[in-house]
Amino acid sequence: MAKDKTEKTNVMRLLEQKKLPYTPHDYLASGAVSGVEVAAALGEPPERVFKTLVTTGASGGHYVFVIPVAEELDLKKAAKAVGEKSIAMLPQKELLPLTGYIHGGCSPIGMKKPFPTVLHESAADCETIYVSAGKIGYQAQLSCAALGYQIKAFISLEVEPSQKPEFYPYIEGCPNVMECNCVTGDYSMFIKVCFHTTQELDQFINQLHRFGRTRTQIVFSTPVEHRGIPAMDPEENE
Repeated sequence: MAKDKTEKTNVMRLLEQKKLPYTPHDYLASGAVSGVEVAAALGEPPERVFKTLVTTGASGGHYVFVIPVAEELDLKKAAKAVGEKSIAMLPQKELLPLTGYIHGGCSPIGMKKPFPTVLHESAADCETIYVSAGKIGYQAQLSCAALGYQIKAFISLEVEPSQKPEFYPYIEGCPNVMECNCVTGDYSMFIKVCFHTTQELDQFINQLHRFGRTRTQIVFSTPVEHRGIPAMDPEENE
């Protein structure tokens, strides 16, 4: 497990200025280079360690995607998530002048200017995740709330069977939707979402009204985080 250092990066200072809790980590002594190697140096599964990718859309706009280090960015799905016809990875030589960060030390926090940022849905299942602290060899462990996703909610939505062919592609393309389930009862869909503000949540709910009535529950706290279930002993089935 990498030991914490007292040296602070600009990302750490920014988090402290905003009074956002985080835990600093360094992996300098490990010599880790790839994201998976960094996760191993931190003693964490790669699902909890995230990398920051900067892209350019067909419109010329820039977008940031924060995904687990072992994952590859699906450019078609990414373009759909941000409403672009297509996107491409930003050339490495353009990263520093655009963001202020170099390859291997790019953080979603503290870029030269803010860009639309999409956080991988799996982050919602983790109490904390790791992202670059803005310098090679340093990571910041923090919650999704520290990245600006303060509002977690569950939305029940009434969708008629005839609307499902339109609804399913729509909901799959919504980047703030962490999970969507077709369920029994008065409401046919149960949707888990994360947003920066209640205003953004309200706008999303208004968009859903074209499919049917909704009922929304905002999460105050999470006494039990997402977890797996015990594996059944094969001998019990004998």
